Amino acid sequence: MTASYRRPATLIERSTPCQCCAFPLTQRHHLCGVAKYGENEFTVQLCPNCHRIYHLIDEADHGNKESHKLLEPLMQDNKSRDWYFLPLLILYQDQRVFERADQHRQELLERDRETIERRIQAGESRDAINSEYWDKVGVDPESLHAAMAAVDAWVNGHAKGPLATESELRNKALNELIEEWMTDSSKRPDGDQAIQAAIDQRMNEIRTRKTCISS
Repeated sequence: MTASYRRPATLIERSTPCQCCAFPLTQRHHLCGVAKYGENEFTVQLCPNCHRIYHLIDEADHGNKESHKLLEPLMQDNKSRDWYFLPLLILYQDQRVFERADQHRQELLERDRETIERRIQAGESRDAINSEYWDKVGVDPESLHAAMAAVDAWVNGHAKGPLATESELRNKALNELIEEWMTDSSKRPDGDQAIQAAIDQRMNEIRTRKTCISS
């Protein structure tokens, strides 16, 4: 079992602005839970409010109706939705993709345990085998770094002015879909690829609506 040691946040970390809303005092949030993965580098700095919203999203996604209800006001206010909810949801979805892939990886490692032990005894490195099994599930652990960068890009884009046309279109599609999924969770696709396909389809629908209006 992985040790659950959690190192104290440094002064620099605690005074790093929130990666979602830029509030100057923050808490360190582990995207890979310490209880399962131990102390790790996959962390983001979130203010207490954004940190709580993140956990509300997690709880709502796991069926907590009270958390779902607490999130509703954020969805009804455009500024709150764009500045707080959506960046955190993007981060959460990437974390869930990673967690599902890691669970599958662990199952494969257990299935092949005897074979892996023989390979290690023959001189293969554990790191190489571990990397091989990440490839098997189709996820690079470094993808979490990309997720963190995506949130920074989102926030910076809103702070500096209008985003590129294609990004705005994607954000609008995601906005519409999230509202629908929050109203009726049964409509939410299962899996990252299905979610991306739904976003692409909605983007095409929005393009069609714009064409109809302008013609």
